[in-house]
Amino acid sequence: MKREIRLLIISLLIIMSGCSYSTLNEAIKGDTPYKVNNVIHIEKVEGISIVLYDTLPERKEFPHLIEPVLGVSFFKGNDEDGWKNIGPNGWQHQENDQFTIYHDFFREYTHEGNLVIDIPVGFGEINNEDIKKIVTLEQGDRENYMDAVIIEKDYGRYYLASGRVTSIKGLSKNGEIIEQVDWETN
Repeated sequence: MKREIRLLIISLLIIMSGCSYSTLNEAIKGDTPYKVNNVIHIEKVEGISIVLYDTLPERKEFPHLIEPVLGVSFFKGNDEDGWKNIGPNGWQHQENDQFTIYHDFFREYTHEGNLVIDIPVGFGEINNEDIKKIVTLEQGDRENYMDAVIIEKDYGRYYLASGRVTSIKGLSKNGEIIEQVDWETN
């Protein structure tokens, strides 16, 4: 009887502690639904860690994709209380000679349904070596382009921008527009 109670208590502790990880790196490795190939960048916004990564798609499902694809995940926590992936999770892929454009977001609501945190992000890979800067325009703005974070790795160049982006420009080192993409959002 004592042994059964002890096993029950140990089982409950394991179940309860299995929901978070002690470090962000452990959470990225263990709580991201895709096998993370490379962590490209981590950006903290409003207490949420945005993790930009690449992953290799499942070859059986996507035989035409042989290159890594980009994904973004959202984590909340700290090394004292633990880390947890709070979603959404996904990866995206497109072909573009200049730069790719992906969007994702994290939203947190109260139990009453009120929006507490809204973090939209734009991200992608820079494929044209002449593009030295990415600037983005937020929805509702017509002229105040903001610099995106540029991340340079041995395996590629990437960008990440917070905000509800509706325009992206890829600029040369002289500030000339190499590529501009505009769209409307609701």
